[in-house]
Amino acid sequence: MKPTHDKFATKTGIVMEIFTPARVGLIITLVLIIGCDESIEREPPETPSEVLNEFVREAPYQFINLDDAELFEVELTDDDILFDINQRTDDEVMFGQITHMVYHAGTFTVYDMSSGAIYQIGLDGKVSGPLSITGSGPGEHRGVGNLRSNNRNLYASSWNLSRLNRYDHNMSEQGSLNHFGSRYLDLNSERIVIENRNSNIPVPQNPEQGIIAVTTIDSLTDTLATILPRIIPVGYQPFVYNSPRFSINSQNNIAASYYPLPWIFLFGESFNNIRTLILEYSIIEDMDIPEMDFFKPIGNEGFGGSMPITEYKLMDNGDLFLIILRELIHLKKVDGEYVAAGRYNFSFPDFPHPMLHFGGVPEEGEAGYFYSKNREYLFRFKLKD
Repeated sequence: MKPTHDKFATKTGIVMEIFTPARVGLIITLVLIIGCDESIEREPPETPSEVLNEFVREAPYQFINLDDAELFEVELTDDDILFDINQRTDDEVMFGQITHMVYHAGTFTVYDMSSGAIYQIGLDGKVSGPLSITGSGPGEHRGVGNLRSNNRNLYASSWNLSRLNRYDHNMSEQGSLNHFGSRYLDLNSERIVIENRNSNIPVPQNPEQGIIAVTTIDSLTDTLATILPRIIPVGYQPFVYNSPRFSINSQNNIAASYYPLPWIFLFGESFNNIRTLILEYSIIEDMDIPEMDFFKPIGNEGFGGSMPITEYKLMDNGDLFLIILRELIHLKKVDGEYVAAGRYNFSFPDFPHPMLHFGGVPEEGEAGYFYSKNREYLFRFKLKD
């Protein structure tokens, strides 16, 4: 057996052979490059909420700079405008504004807040309705907070009546889901996602639950899980950070966020947090977003402010569409991560300024089109990214 120092000498010789001066220089260069890569060393921002700080670090996260996305100026043509509330004749239905919209199989179902009724509009612009009335009877509502649909039914929330009205796609009444207290919801053919009133109100029954409840499609009381932890402690402001936004796709994947925070949390079918997207954008930096700085209630402080992301939709392929002020932003899923694929502004010749109230989110249509809305138009467009 050779002495120990001989072994060490042999290993040292190998090491010295590998680490020649040229190779040492190459290694140093690689170390410097890796050290400058923010995606490797950059940590999520620290917030005053330890609950949020811990939650972000439970799953992979990534920073996305939206300034890097290409901006597409989309000028809509007459053929792209599928319905215009300003071009109705005297004998047709007059709309005040298109408040909510859902698209299914060639038909738009819309709610007009001015008339307080639900209508249906075909791709040819033909209007049917009013198809609902104000009241508290079966199928009636006292204002509609949201419209959603799946392959079986249309759903119209009437949170003032604490119920979710259910119709078939011809707007025939199909009963309701009661005990509904959410202003915001989304659904697919299996599950409904709503705000969890046990946790996200100022004085909650169970603040340890998540602020979002996931239930079965047939019962709002059959809770499958609660997700997204409450991050503002009971008795403190700014309470608006306990207001969630969310979207569910047909695979039961969920995107969820705290309303004033430009971070989106992605959940798998089994309700596990699988990725966090931390969005950065110069436009967001200039917005008057409420600071997350805990304080005891003072008047109306802590309830309002500018919200960076007003709507978003999680598509079946994992892509995300966001609305930030007047822009529609496409986040494309590539090999499990997300890239900022494009930003869109929309304009129309008779309405030369960008659409300031892009209140709808894309719904995949035929021949590669997406259908959406603002307060005046139903329109279609194609992606350019």
